[in-house]
Amino acid sequence: MTSISSWLECSSCGHRVPLEAFGACGSCAAEHRTGVLEVAYAAIAELDSSVLVPDARPGIWRWHGLLPVLNDAHPPISLGEGDTPLLHAEGSIAPDGGPGVWLKYEGKNPTHSFKDRFQAVAISAAAALGMTRVVCASTGNHGVAAAAYAARAGLQCVVLTHEEVPMAHVEAIRQFGATPVAVPPSQRSQLLSRLVDDGWYPATTYWPFPVSNPYGVEGYKTIAYEIADQLGADQVAAAHVFVPVGGGDSLYGIYKGFRELQQLGAVHRPPRLYACQPEGAAPLAAAEARNAAEVPRVEVQRSPALSIREAETGGHALRALRDSGGRAVAVADVEIMDAGARLGRLGLSVDPASAASLAGARAMLKSGGFDEGGPLVCILTASGARWPQPPGLLPSGQQLAATSADQAYRAILALTN
Repeated sequence: MTSISSWLECSSCGHRVPLEAFGACGSCAAEHRTGVLEVAYAAIAELDSSVLVPDARPGIWRWHGLLPVLNDAHPPISLGEGDTPLLHAEGSIAPDGGPGVWLKYEGKNPTHSFKDRFQAVAISAAAALGMTRVVCASTGNHGVAAAAYAARAGLQCVVLTHEEVPMAHVEAIRQFGATPVAVPPSQRSQLLSRLVDDGWYPATTYWPFPVSNPYGVEGYKTIAYEIADQLGADQVAAAHVFVPVGGGDSLYGIYKGFRELQQLGAVHRPPRLYACQPEGAAPLAAAEARNAAEVPRVEVQRSPALSIREAETGGHALRALRDSGGRAVAVADVEIMDAGARLGRLGLSVDPASAASLAGARAMLKSGGFDEGGPLVCILTASGARWPQPPGLLPSGQQLAATSADQAYRAILALTN
């Protein structure tokens, strides 16, 4: 039985379709426009705040009333995602002290990234729809999460890998029984489209780019719900939330989560959101500089922040920035590497893209870009466990080599005294 607690609604024209009819908006297509379908909820329309009362389910599914349920009889696919810590940054990692800095560490998720939230919901929808084959395009974390959740659901999975994907991610994808496929960059989108046309379920971004799987984006909302619980609703309105951004799904999902909390009366207003992108791949900063209505495509330069090194970012992300009163922050690679090293000295291993959020917060503090106080929340999207670390991202620790215990003892004393 299909649930009537939620449906898909076009963010452009408001046209509604059942949850099963994901893709581009047919009503807009008939008018030669591109409309994006996203999940809408009866609880939001009816202002039913009871859905915010967590039940006994673990992780993200305690908010099941605000997640898409395509089949009431089909249990969600879960590996225990969510419930990640919000850690106060002890010591000073902000210039001149600054306001309180909080770190939302998503590396604690089952496959060590926030992509688990996306795939838990996206793969649950795939299973409920009766899909048997899943495809994902990824620089690493997204593909590993897709492979893990597809394995949990008993679905076949193919991951179209980026040419620079670290081998540790390829090995993890294979360990979960999925098939990594390396194709030339110019052919990746074409292959993805052909597979989707053949009935493969897109647990990823797909045409019209960058329209994401509408169910997966809902998983990112739970980051906002958790922050509101952990930080306190009274602090949310004054907060500044920094998010590493590539295509923009996570930024929009987090914004949507805070907006829903406001609609249900749980917070006064959403916090200001900041999109942190590398200087060499900052479409949102380009849109702001031109005061553009749409996000332009940019020429991409190399950056260690591979996971957010994108030429295009979706218009939904720009809308999230403007609606929340935030802005885009382009950060230099050296700032990203410095932020990563600082996080390492706090005991947190992150991938280079994750460090962009702290780099963005520090850049804003240095520039005096805040017009009001309030806590700073940096989303650390993934662990650095499977990522080769550029030298600048590593703290100052070193490895000692010795031919004897006595030599090693003397070297340790010299290092520590």
